[in-house]
Amino acid sequence: MSSSWKHILNPVPTAAAIAMGFLAMHVNEARAEQQLTSVAIQRLQDALQGLKDQDPAELASLLQFVRIVVSNDDLISRNPLMDGRLIYLLANASSTPDYSIRIQGGWLLANLTSQNNVCGIIETLFNPNIDIKARGNLLEIVGNQVSQMPPDVSAWLKAALDRPTTFKDTRADRIKGTLIERLAPAPLETLKDSSPRDFTTCINLPNIGSTYVGMPPENAPFSIYIHAGKADPAEVNKVKDSLVKAGFNVEGVDNDVDRAGTGVDYSLKGPDTSVALRKAAAISSIVYQSINRTIGTRAQSLTPLGTFGVWL
Repeated sequence: MSSSWKHILNPVPTAAAIAMGFLAMHVNEARAEQQLTSVAIQRLQDALQGLKDQDPAELASLLQFVRIVVSNDDLISRNPLMDGRLIYLLANASSTPDYSIRIQGGWLLANLTSQNNVCGIIETLFNPNIDIKARGNLLEIVGNQVSQMPPDVSAWLKAALDRPTTFKDTRADRIKGTLIERLAPAPLETLKDSSPRDFTTCINLPNIGSTYVGMPPENAPFSIYIHAGKADPAEVNKVKDSLVKAGFNVEGVDNDVDRAGTGVDYSLKGPDTSVALRKAAAISSIVYQSINRTIGTRAQSLTPLGTFGVWL
């Protein structure tokens, strides 16, 4: 094990040390389990965010450790760390030919996925090149949530299933066909701030956000101001060109910097703020596809109606 991993990943000793620490505290058993779960999930998230640098055997070991921890926590579904972003990272990492990672990750997904975070798996299904066995596993897990999905989430799933895949597999194709039959037609315009629960996490996933781009004529009424800050001018031009191609009116580009960081500002004004929200998600997705940079959506009371600020 590399030295960089010794303080991050050593599942059995670390699990024992954490457990002993909690037992020494005067807290009830349920609280201790929740605390241990939060520590384990946070360590998993850290590892998944640095996936390129992870040793497969060590990652499989960590997945097994987390599996043991969460299996003893009856309140895992209520843990705020179990959002769509984490499920996406786990689904992406588990979509691999590596048997140990695929099995351990698949078990976690099957037990941690709910109607509130299933968007993380849906985001992964947009990728036509994921391991075909993993794809079948993900489709089965999503299938268990179909009957509970709000219309907007069903629309995301339908959009993902409509994408062509690189490989053919009887099992995956059969499950895909069954899911398509079960998904009732639903317009993409049903998205609201309150659906699903971790809405902000879901809408900021780039493939899900891309479902709201629409056709260029639909975007013609919307104006965009790009605030580049210290971004590479070549990247700024890529973003601008992509937004124009999508039909948005890019009114100007400057070098302003927002102390709050990057984001797509949209207006809270108007009778239906969900329209601005959907287009902000679309713009965020376009930025990601252009320069591989994730920027979230931000509601702003001072932003004019029909106008978006893109802070790079």
